[in-house]
Amino acid sequence: MARIRTIKPEFWDSPDTAKADLRTRLLYIAMWNWADDYGIGDATQGRIMNFAFPHDDIPVADYPRIFADVSESFGVVFFSFLGRRYYVIPAWDEHQRTEKRAKPKVGLVEAAKNAITAAHSGVKDSPTISADSPSLEREQGKGNRGTGEVDMPRKRGTRLDPEWMPEQSTVDAIKAETNATREELAFQHRKFVDYWTDKTGRDATKLAWDGTWRNWMRNAHQRGEIGNKPNGTNGRTHKLRVLADLAAEVREMENNGKALEA
Repeated sequence: MARIRTIKPEFWDSPDTAKADLRTRLLYIAMWNWADDYGIGDATQGRIMNFAFPHDDIPVADYPRIFADVSESFGVVFFSFLGRRYYVIPAWDEHQRTEKRAKPKVGLVEAAKNAITAAHSGVKDSPTISADSPSLEREQGKGNRGTGEVDMPRKRGTRLDPEWMPEQSTVDAIKAETNATREELAFQHRKFVDYWTDKTGRDATKLAWDGTWRNWMRNAHQRGEIGNKPNGTNGRTHKLRVLADLAAEVREMENNGKALEA
């Protein structure tokens, strides 16, 4: 059952929100509504997507990638308990005050805590394991009996190597999605490398840089910097610029006409 939750104003200009595309941001907000009073929710992808996007036709093939992005961008942890998939929002208690919580399912809450510990083991502020991570899928249904704890592989986040390049499959997917040119992607890639190699602090390390690069390119597309201009606010801005250019051309033609008459 969906619940009323609060979203702090700081959410909208946070670095985590900035690096996520629009679908990922909306899904994350929906997961707050979908979660119980302990930040734990049923992670059946079809159910959450139908709740978050009831009027949008999003291909089922895109679900794993979107869930991987919400894990990468916002630190959502996915785990299994008694054969079912769940997610937990680690920062829940920092942002939600629930005066009258429902009675907790002790085993489920413990499993969620164990999953968070496993996901963050070894690196205090490392990103969590993605929803479509092959290593996570192999471990589903396993772990300590009676707790639902997933034996997640212990991985450490790394800083971006200045010479790093995304997988060719990632580049091809973004080109197909945005219709960006090679030159546009190359320019954005240089900006991406400059930003992340200079960045310090909790967000400077990632488990998988391809996902972060992919979101960077999608945001650039939303801003109209690469590929086809998207619909929505950025699309309207582009149209206004085109109209302004046309108006300038008309004025120039009128001025030229007056000059000829003179």
